[in-house]
Amino acid sequence: MSVIKEILGYYWRQTAWEDWRSAAATRLLVVSLSPLT
Repeated sequence: MSVIKEILGYYWRQTAWEDWRSAAATRLLVVSLSPLT
């Protein structure tokens, strides 16, 4: 059970990191394009 919890925790951290990185990239893209519109 502990091993499964460790694996799930690892995948959760990876997914959270991906979501944060994609959100930051999207915000940066919007900010960089806003002067053009």
